[in-house]
Amino acid sequence: RDLPYLFLRSKSAYAFSARDYFEETVISERTTSALLGIAPSYQGLQQLVYNQPEVQAILSQRVGKALLGTQATIDAFQTALPSYDILHLAMHGYPDTTDPSKSYLLFSDDGKAKDHLYAFEIYQLPVEARLTVLSACETGYGKLARGEGVLSLARAFRQAGSRSVIMSLWLADGKSSEAFWPAFYAYQQETGSDIEALGLARQDYLREAPPHRVHPYYWAGFVWSGSMRSYTMDFSAYLGIVSLLLG
Repeated sequence: RDLPYLFLRSKSAYAFSARDYFEETVISERTTSALLGIAPSYQGLQQLVYNQPEVQAILSQRVGKALLGTQATIDAFQTALPSYDILHLAMHGYPDTTDPSKSYLLFSDDGKAKDHLYAFEIYQLPVEARLTVLSACETGYGKLARGEGVLSLARAFRQAGSRSVIMSLWLADGKSSEAFWPAFYAYQQETGSDIEALGLARQDYLREAPPHRVHPYYWAGFVWSGSMRSYTMDFSAYLGIVSLLLG
């Protein structure tokens, strides 16, 4: 709980590639920041206990709409998509490192092909959101492509038009996410910065989590990625980091 984590001293963010890093930010013409929350229901071993309470807690403090349980279909998601500036998807995610285009989000587990939203379909969606939060497992995980970065579900949403994404680098813990995200959105409204809100929500989590849930596995897996031109940063410092990474 008291370790000197880097995020306590510095803000950090990710870019999929140098091109992504230098991309100009397109400012949304929307005057609201309405949120669309998606939380399907599953059966048996795939059941998620905390995803619907997570979305309900978020929307208790934000203007928006929740699609829960059987209402959380791909068709309903695609219909609502153009009307919201923030997308929050609390569901199962499955990366495919052999063929990244077949990575998918699972909207239901009743065996219908329509319940799988594949990465190659996400690329074609008219996503205009300022932020997409992928509260699902391994949405930032995928095959590393030379010159392109990691081909993941998060990258698919960025390419589809989302100005920024918050993705998971490993398996997400549902109970921790339920506690984490309401704090993130509260700080987002207060500070106007996704990156700063992530850091503050992490600090809250570390202070309040029980001892068996303070390991970074439970809170460090979600990271922000988007156009860095959205924020004021020390450009020379980032060039130094890039040069170190490139050797």
